[in-house]
Amino acid sequence: KVPFEGYQRLLELGYEAVDLEAKSSDQTLRLVVVSDTHGFERTLTPNGSTLPDGDVLLHLGDFAVDGRKCREKLVQFDEWLAGQPHPTKIVLRGNHDPFKSTFPLSESIFVVEPTTIKLHNDNFSLSLIPYCSDRDIASMSLAECDIVASHVPPRNILDRCNSGGHAGSSMLHTIVRRGTKLPPRLWLCGHIHEGRGSIPIKFKGDQKTLVINASNANPGRARRIQYGPVVVDLDVGMDGKVNVRHMDDLKGVPSEITIEGLPTVKRKVEEGVGQLLLAIDLGLRTGISLFNDRGELLRYDFIHLSDVDELYEHAARLMMEWEDAANADCEETGERWQITCIALEGAEPSHYEAWTEAAMDTDLEIPEIISIRPDEWRSEFLVSKEQISGKKAKEAARLIARQVVSDYGVMDEHVGRFKTDAAESIVMGLFVARRLGWVKREPAVRRYSNGGVILPKTPALIS
Repeated sequence: KVPFEGYQRLLELGYEAVDLEAKSSDQTLRLVVVSDTHGFERTLTPNGSTLPDGDVLLHLGDFAVDGRKCREKLVQFDEWLAGQPHPTKIVLRGNHDPFKSTFPLSESIFVVEPTTIKLHNDNFSLSLIPYCSDRDIASMSLAECDIVASHVPPRNILDRCNSGGHAGSSMLHTIVRRGTKLPPRLWLCGHIHEGRGSIPIKFKGDQKTLVINASNANPGRARRIQYGPVVVDLDVGMDGKVNVRHMDDLKGVPSEITIEGLPTVKRKVEEGVGQLLLAIDLGLRTGISLFNDRGELLRYDFIHLSDVDELYEHAARLMMEWEDAANADCEETGERWQITCIALEGAEPSHYEAWTEAAMDTDLEIPEIISIRPDEWRSEFLVSKEQISGKKAKEAARLIARQVVSDYGVMDEHVGRFKTDAAESIVMGLFVARRLGWVKREPAVRRYSNGGVILPKTPALIS
């Protein structure tokens, strides 16, 4: 069944085929949710098609674009909203959106301050929280509603950025955890593109809240639509309580989302093909390392580039060259290798985007991409005295990397001074390979009884 024109194109983009027949009853509610479209909303409805039908269309904010074309884009956004079939359309203000936006064509409700509304004969209560101050959030009875729709996610839940940090609202999270009423059944949010996904959370007691980050834009700075809409069906049970009956997340992203730690790589690999991990310490001064699923360090390098454009070109070429090199002897050995995971550490969004976009633009199968914070691998491999400062941590990374090359590497021992960026990519790569189950040795890093890193016996300059 093809529920609307252009749906085949959505399937080609990775969307799942689902039955989107809308329901109409005071006891049921269908929400169609989009967020963070940033002026690219028409990608969601190619060839004159519409979004899936439903009772309410919810846009969770960041519909606008920055710059001189902002007003023109707002008119186009209103025209697009007017073409959608939903009888009720609600738009929350995001941090990129102007306060004084109007939607005369679509007659959409524009929410600029927290408010709670009732739907379908008051059977469903919906708290709407645009991008606003903690004072405004604290003034509302958030924990007393069935559904929360906020631009910003709650802190530590589907809010992890490229840098590895969490950018959700602590106030939102605190209000629900400390509230006197039961938590909402459903929490819809956006804002953090990298957080796209869903997860059930117990904020208090045994009742679970389904939290959904419905961001449509690509990770990092918005340059395109990467994910489709989210369709949620709710109903009123025999006990009078609202239940989430069904949720279709039209995105086709294979990685499992977790609140803390690494995503679980669920990528399908052909039988007989080995997996490769590319670990990258982000920057124009970039360290790179490559591990295989046997826990071996295959190669490492350091590159110094002039700007982001050069980084993008080099990133795509390097990924293909390194995978090709790993397969150079495949006819003799019968072993084939594929880069299935890219681990990125660094806080600069443009550098992250360069690697993620390069990965999608190569001829390679698109790998899983995960973000790592430096404190994650440091807390696992460094002793306390090595973590007291960035300088101490970098010194320790250079020593550990020298041991990793000796113990896990297929190459000769490192000679000469170790570039810090290359060393950190090696240690971070070992951390990820260990979490993936590829490195099983305990301890992964060998130390003397006094805590010092055991180094290979070599005349190389140690620094």
